[in-house]
Amino acid sequence: MPECENCGKEFEGNFCPSCGTKAGTAEEKKFLNETRIDLNYNLRMTDNMAGKKSQILLIVAALCLLVCGGVFLALELTLFKNSEPDFIFQIFLLTFGAVLLVFALAFRPLVKMLLKKNMQGKESINSYTFTEAGYEVVTKLNDGTESKASGGYAAFTEAREYRDMWLLYLNKATVFSVDKAGMTEGTVEDLSALFMRNMGARYKVRCSK
Repeated sequence: MPECENCGKEFEGNFCPSCGTKAGTAEEKKFLNETRIDLNYNLRMTDNMAGKKSQILLIVAALCLLVCGGVFLALELTLFKNSEPDFIFQIFLLTFGAVLLVFALAFRPLVKMLLKKNMQGKESINSYTFTEAGYEVVTKLNDGTESKASGGYAAFTEAREYRDMWLLYLNKATVFSVDKAGMTEGTVEDLSALFMRNMGARYKVRCSK
């Protein structure tokens, strides 16, 4: 049984189950990807990053406030019915909960509206090159300007894999989004394995393939 060239574990098949290394990767390989960033892609990326999750959290928080306000109001009416009632706290909870619920329900349409406004007429193409040593990305905007960035995988604070893309976080404000459909050299599975073995626990799979 062959041993993994990366971690030394014996395995059968194309990929090591321990670290994700592909069999026979002694030779340096290049993975090329071209990701077109437009409005539709930004909407998908935003949904993956925070859209659905943030909306659910906001709805849960709003419902908790409404329930608490209702419970405190019921207690005030039953336990202190002989004294002068004071509903200020209950009214605050119910009002804030109702406002938060309306905002939560409008959250995703609001995000889409803002994205449409900000992305109007804007588009870019990110050309990625990934190797075992690191990455390079060339960004070309539709106004003709171009920028380059490069580095190693240690620079990424986290990587998240979704059904349709990878999100590579340099920090909270800087995210490289890589469209799986944009692979021009190499396969999605091989690039996932490269990220996995170079980032370890910082690599998260958010959706099943």
